[in-house]
Amino acid sequence: MIRFTIRDILWLTVVVALAAGWGIHAVRSAALRKERNALRSKFDAVVGIARDTAQLNIEEDGEAIRVSMPRGWPQSLTEAWQPLPKPTGPVAPGVEYPIARRR
Repeated sequence: MIRFTIRDILWLTVVVALAAGWGIHAVRSAALRKERNALRSKFDAVVGIARDTAQLNIEEDGEAIRVSMPRGWPQSLTEAWQPLPKPTGPVAPGVEYPIARRR
């Protein structure tokens, strides 16, 4: 019969607690990293649309995001877009229709 001392049981408890803590930390870090990457890709898409469509100058550094408008804005923006008339027939609920297109 194998006999365990209190020291052996405490040592095993410490090892199991460290392994469990590391596993929980790894799972949480992976979830946070995945969420951050998804948010970053959405942010990059929004910044690209804002630069192209709204003609905004967007600068990003580690601490802040600076947005500046070009001279004559929004006149330069309105010259680039042509409004579209509303659809004549009924529009299905939840469906958005385009309101403008590029000239």
